[in-house]
Amino acid sequence: MYNMKKILFSVVVAVFALSSCGNDYLNDGGVHSNYTKHSVYDYLKGNRFHEFDSLCQIIDHYGLKEEINSCGTFFAFNDFSVRSFLSSRTSYLRNRIDSVQKYRDSIYTKYAEDGETVIYTTFYDKASDFYTWDMDSLYSTYSADDMRMYIFNEPILNNKDLADKDGMIYANQIEPMEYQVAAPVQKMAIVTQESTNSADWVISSGDGLQITTRPWYLYLVKVRGEGLDNPTQDWSDIPFAQQRPERDITVRCRTTDIISNGTVLHVLDSGHYPFEFGATYDPEYVRTQE
Repeated sequence: MYNMKKILFSVVVAVFALSSCGNDYLNDGGVHSNYTKHSVYDYLKGNRFHEFDSLCQIIDHYGLKEEINSCGTFFAFNDFSVRSFLSSRTSYLRNRIDSVQKYRDSIYTKYAEDGETVIYTTFYDKASDFYTWDMDSLYSTYSADDMRMYIFNEPILNNKDLADKDGMIYANQIEPMEYQVAAPVQKMAIVTQESTNSADWVISSGDGLQITTRPWYLYLVKVRGEGLDNPTQDWSDIPFAQQRPERDITVRCRTTDIISNGTVLHVLDSGHYPFEFGATYDPEYVRTQE
């Protein structure tokens, strides 16, 4: 009899626990606020999935913690981006070094933005490059100013409903603007656009209705050439060689409008390579030669 009561008690406790978990699951606590009491650095450092550990390490290396905490807008990249970039460079170097040993005339020519003027020509061999790219390789190649390409003085938002609060700006998609970043003489733009891809916003419900709330995506743009490209321009029919001198480098954000003590934090898509906007970075060279 005692064992039967014990079993019944256990069943009741289990059912109560399951029902409690179910209620907690259904009750999500409402709409989450995009404001945080933490500084930008502490917000990134405290990410429970440790998605920004490498970024925080880079920030520490260049001594940019306070600068980022007090800026208007900061664009963050995650650990996946850093690992992908280091892996890409390692793979390229190993393949390139092997090919150079077979074909001694292998060279790399760096061109100016006009696509014709030669800046320098480099011969790659085992003595001039490393088999593995790591964080030290990154530090020796890029400077703090390359990191400042992600730092803006103005607080710039994707959500127009939050604009005009505490001096914050909405990145208007109708008249895109260029912004001066903390790095010297580098033109950057921030553009927001409503999605035209129905897969992003058409959600079918069980009763046959469709929810059609179109998302607005925020893009960080490295301006190349004379001015900002039209955000809606179709480049698909233009040969890559003709695009190179003028086409802007555009990266979409996956998360936007996290507000920390007046600083706006956006998180870039994981496919972005760190320092892709830097003055010493050649994205076509990295991507096409891998």
